[in-house]
Amino acid sequence: MLIPRSGQAPALPRRWPAAPDRRRSGRAALLLAGGLTLALAPDRALLLGLFALGLLALLRWPWLGLCAAAFGVPFGSLLPLPLGGLALTPTPLLLAASGLALLLPALARGQLPGLPIPRSLLAALALFLAALAASAWGAIAPGVAAVEIARWLEFGLALVLAASLTGRPRAIRRLLICLLLAGAAQALLGTWTALARWGPEAYAVLGGRIHRAHGSFGQPNPFAGYANMVWPLGAALLLDGLRHAGQGGRGGRTADRSIAPTLTLVGAFAALLAGLALLLSWSRGGWLAAAAGGAALGTAWLATGFRSARLGRRTAGLTGILASLVLLGLAGGGLERLPASVGQRLASIGQTERAWGVTDVEVTDANFSTLERIAHWEAAVAMWAEAPWLGQGPGHYVLAYRRVHLPRWPDALGHAHNIYLNLLAETGLIGLAGFLLLWLGLLGLALRAAGSAGRLRAALGLGLLGVLVATSIHNLLDNLFVHEMTVQLGLLAGLTLAAPPTEKPSP
Repeated sequence: MLIPRSGQAPALPRRWPAAPDRRRSGRAALLLAGGLTLALAPDRALLLGLFALGLLALLRWPWLGLCAAAFGVPFGSLLPLPLGGLALTPTPLLLAASGLALLLPALARGQLPGLPIPRSLLAALALFLAALAASAWGAIAPGVAAVEIARWLEFGLALVLAASLTGRPRAIRRLLICLLLAGAAQALLGTWTALARWGPEAYAVLGGRIHRAHGSFGQPNPFAGYANMVWPLGAALLLDGLRHAGQGGRGGRTADRSIAPTLTLVGAFAALLAGLALLLSWSRGGWLAAAAGGAALGTAWLATGFRSARLGRRTAGLTGILASLVLLGLAGGGLERLPASVGQRLASIGQTERAWGVTDVEVTDANFSTLERIAHWEAAVAMWAEAPWLGQGPGHYVLAYRRVHLPRWPDALGHAHNIYLNLLAETGLIGLAGFLLLWLGLLGLALRAAGSAGRLRAALGLGLLGVLVATSIHNLLDNLFVHEMTVQLGLLAGLTLAAPPTEKPSP
């Protein structure tokens, strides 16, 4: 496929496959499903019949599969699908079905769609996947490595499918609403787990009055990581609504109305619930990440506000007032005036007794979690020293930990509790470099979109920027690429690409 000098691959047609092609593909899919049902599983005819109807619905409305995948990210673990020794979630199946819904009619026409994605981002993703594959070559557990590679293939598929909504503003807004509502629903579930004191006693905080919120994720830290992928998106839509409030027509034309007030309200609702759930997660890393993501989002919002003098003055004034209030609060002992439990939790972020070398440190209840994390960091560095270029193999941290763990710390936690050290241990310098290149490409996409003339793309760019910065910081203390959260990132990045880059004024 030839790529023009503009730096982007050829765009998809403005509309997805035409109705006659969809009908022909639908009949073929129905006949195929019916034949397989009668031949292979007559006792499951009803179930497979429903599956066939779902496939037909996807052929008619392909965005439905992406909306279902958006809910599958936080809730997919509640519906595990056994596959050999693995528990597959519905999310990859939904993505695959959506991809088929796009591909089958295109094959019927004999014309494959292009990819409306910058070639630099595609190249970065391809290089990272190649690095993962090279690291997996000769790994002692190929199946484990394949699962990790599949995680990033899902990211790429979600990115492509969401970006292919270009030219379909209604489908873009529907998928965006699904992402927000899925986040709001998970936040409500997490809040319930906190207030109902659902979970192990180790999650008890505030003297046992509540438990740390964890929702369907089972653990507070990844739950907090997901919340940090939701509230920046809602906050960006809310800030856009505040910026454009009261803007009317000029010269017989109205301002860009690609973001309706209803969408702004949904964003505000999701941001509020996700923020509350993040607080109840009691995740120090999540709180620190939220502060960094909020600072990045606010700074970018301030910068883009100066595109016009009036908006610049209003944005600068509001931001100045808020910043002054924060500084005055801190100067007046604001940390001490927080609830004691919250203040102590925030203060404990910097209470790491030793940056390295925990073998001889006395373990207490107060420092156990910190020392355990540092012990896993040291183990990751030991793994990297054994294989500096390609690492131990994707997903092989636990397998290698048995060999290099420190004394008194024999139990592996599943990963290094630092995504950068984890990648260094599993995929070496080449894999870490590939990941950083991909991450920089996503940050560049977010920054360019945040300065776009189109309202929806600018808001999505701001939200994506907040998500990426928060995730980058939280990943210093954890590994958030679990529970299909790479799909969440892919859908959000793809939507940012699909949104109109210029204003769409109405006559």
